[in-house]
Amino acid sequence: MHDNITLVATITARQGAREKVLLALKTVERDVQGEPGCLQYQLYMNRENDHQFVMIERWQSALMLENIPRQRRSTHWSTQLTAWPICRLPR
Repeated sequence: MHDNITLVATITARQGAREKVLLALKTVERDVQGEPGCLQYQLYMNRENDHQFVMIERWQSALMLENIPRQRRSTHWSTQLTAWPICRLPR
C-alpha cells in the first residue's frame, strides 16, 4: 500500500512583491526539506506568470506530516510572515 501524501500550494505575489515572496518561499523550502518524513519540498515558478509559484510537498505519510511539532511547523513560516500580506490568497 502506498501511504505517501502529496500537497500542492499555489502562491501568487502581488505586483512589486515578487522578490520578497520568492526569498520567503526559498527559505521555507530549505528549512522544511530537513524534516523527518519529508520526501520532497520543492518550489517551482510559473514560466507564464513570474509572480506565481507552486510548492509541491511529498511526505512519507500523513502521520509523518502531522507528527512535526506544531511549534516547529509554525517556526518555518513565522519568520516569513511579513511576506504574506503581499500575496493574493486563493478564494
